[in-house]
Amino acid sequence: MQSIRILPFHATRTALLGLCGLVLAASVIAQEAGGSTAETVPKRPRIGLVLSGGGARGLAHVGVLKVLERERIPVDVIAGTSMGAIVGGLYASGMSAVEVEAEVRKLDWDNVFASRVDRRELSQRRKEQDFEVSPLLEVGVGADGLKAPVGSVSSRGLESHLRRLTLSARHIKSFDDLPTPFRAVATDMESGQAVTLKDGDLATALRSSMSVPGVFAPVEVNGRILGDGGLVNNTPVDVARQLGAERLIVVNIGTPLARRDTLSSLTGVTAQMINILTEQNVRQSLASLTPQDVLIAPTLEGMTAADFNRAPEFMTLGELQAEAMVLRMQDLKLSEADYARWKAQRVKRQTQAVPLTFVRFEGSQLTHPDARSDILLTQPGQVFDVAKAERDLTVLAASGDYQGTDYRLVRTPDGQEGLVFALKDKTWGPDYLQMGLDFSADNRGRSAFNLKLVHNRHWLDTSGTEWRNFLRLGTAPALGT
Repeated sequence: MQSIRILPFHATRTALLGLCGLVLAASVIAQEAGGSTAETVPKRPRIGLVLSGGGARGLAHVGVLKVLERERIPVDVIAGTSMGAIVGGLYASGMSAVEVEAEVRKLDWDNVFASRVDRRELSQRRKEQDFEVSPLLEVGVGADGLKAPVGSVSSRGLESHLRRLTLSARHIKSFDDLPTPFRAVATDMESGQAVTLKDGDLATALRSSMSVPGVFAPVEVNGRILGDGGLVNNTPVDVARQLGAERLIVVNIGTPLARRDTLSSLTGVTAQMINILTEQNVRQSLASLTPQDVLIAPTLEGMTAADFNRAPEFMTLGELQAEAMVLRMQDLKLSEADYARWKAQRVKRQTQAVPLTFVRFEGSQLTHPDARSDILLTQPGQVFDVAKAERDLTVLAASGDYQGTDYRLVRTPDGQEGLVFALKDKTWGPDYLQMGLDFSADNRGRSAFNLKLVHNRHWLDTSGTEWRNFLRLGTAPALGT
């Protein structure tokens, strides 16, 4: 028979204490590896911000962003259309709401949308021509007849500001790599389909999304002619969800239909058609919102999409409406420590300035700007300077040859940095007709009346030679070339 050995009491106690210690240690290790269920911090939802288009009314988005920052509500992805794309894109590039607001307040909107550069910037030839006949009435003439400009407002100033404000993102190709992932929406003007811009040049994407038909000329990107995204998807809820957003904050600034008394002109009817198309797609987008999503709709009564000089009012009204919705967003709010960590992750990239290896021109088929490169302030070997580049754009625009002038910094595969001036020829050139009217009278009953017509052919040769013809009918008829 096998005998059983009974341990002394002190030995039994030692063994039990050792066993308890092993169990306790195993429990601690398990908690460190997998975490305690009771103490696990729940994963917060991925928050998407949707910013609608609407021209100047879209500046209300800046006020909404200020409230989100003040309330420590993070934004993980952004989708925007038209002005919503511009505000959202600048924020996604790493700018704070306060920085965006400061830039908006500094802008001289009349200068931003000026069709012509200041007279003092013109060459002597252009000044003389402007004295003879108004530069505002210009059409093209060719074998297929007269050709009108494709946009009533110049976007040159807007493009220059967008370029300067997005310089920190100039080497980012995918918009997923921005401090906040971002998408802009435009319209393919040939197929009528929505185009989601997710990579490429950020400034160009923002400008493409805001290309209101008849106001701004469309932009060609990768072989596509892109117009304003508001025509097909003004409130891109679906795009934000495709970015993985689980909760949405949607800011719809609206495109109210015009009153009956504005529909007596071609311009008024055209604008109303655009508003109707926009409102129809907005209703479809808003119908897809869930009870967990937050809709912010600032009240902007009596304020139009063209009221850019009322920018401070738009931002204030956006801020007030967002503050009214704060309680609906309380569950999205982070602690100060968590928000500080989130904020630290979305800083703008800082790139070291290096000397420019080259300066070149692209895009123009009708002109030869290389022959006049000596008039530019920016030259190879210099460190890039924003002020000089913007001055050079003004000089190029003052020639009157280009529909669009832009610049971009590029980096070659071997690491060389250079500056490219992107020039777009006027689609109604290079033969231009300008018309003018003179009328004068005095207190003796004498009067004079003259109708003037000027034809100007630019770039007859590579040196920039021009051919001018002048016809005046009326009190003092004249013909010259």
